[in-house]
Amino acid sequence: NEIPDDKIYSPRVFYLRGEIARKLGRPDEALAQYKLALQIQPHHARSLLRIVEILSEGGKTQATAPMLANLVTHPQ
Repeated sequence: NEIPDDKIYSPRVFYLRGEIARKLGRPDEALAQYKLALQIQPHHARSLLRIVEILSEGGKTQATAPMLANLVTHPQ
């Protein structure tokens, strides 16, 4: 968290922040971090998968469709 957001150039930093928040039981904070990772790299698969996981656990499976479509169209 000591790295300012505007100095981060890799989605991996936001992804890792999201992982920490998720493991601490803070899904909203985790979602925010994963979404920041997607701002840097819109097809960051790990972030997309975690967002899908969190939304599915919260009963929001309809909201996962765009992310799943992104993963299907950009499998790399």
